[in-house]
Amino acid sequence: MGLIGKVGSRLRRDAGVSIERTFLYKRDASDPVPEAIASGVELRIAPVSPAETGVLDALGLDDRDEWRQRFDRGDECYGAWLGSELVHYSWVQNHGFHPIGYAGIDVEVRPGELWIYNCRTSDAHRGQKIYPRTLQRIVNDRLSAGATTAWIYAAAGNVASHGGIARAGFVHVETLRALRIGRRYRPLASESIQALS
Repeated sequence: MGLIGKVGSRLRRDAGVSIERTFLYKRDASDPVPEAIASGVELRIAPVSPAETGVLDALGLDDRDEWRQRFDRGDECYGAWLGSELVHYSWVQNHGFHPIGYAGIDVEVRPGELWIYNCRTSDAHRGQKIYPRTLQRIVNDRLSAGATTAWIYAAAGNVASHGGIARAGFVHVETLRALRIGRRYRPLASESIQALS
């Protein structure tokens, strides 16, 4: 390893410096409709109402204040249940500015767009295609209601999410890069970031 490699390794270790990559995906209303995803589980997918916020902590996190803020902003939450057990949720933002934290940017949600974010599947039910089925339901509902473009993203290392996103009919359009220093993220220039911002 050369001197630059050693210095870079030490910076990553001591100061938390790295280049973070976030894969950005898109699905337009004009894209071909993907095949429905078959799975061996009987799944009920439906919006979660603000009054039901407490059910979301079944997946191991209790962030009720944040969830209430999202609902107050007008975001939607979709849940997926196996019987009476909540096994997945995904959030949808339809207006305002959406933060893509690991990319260090906030993007304006333009008319007709939706951003799907903060998706979580219970550990015990991963690998059952619950995530892509939920994504398909969200996009189908929103496109039927007049939306034109759905966006979603995942950290480069989140291989399972990339597979689910692709199965749901999304197309990878860009890899967003940011310089991470500790807990701060600085976007690295890209035409897509400029177009989104």
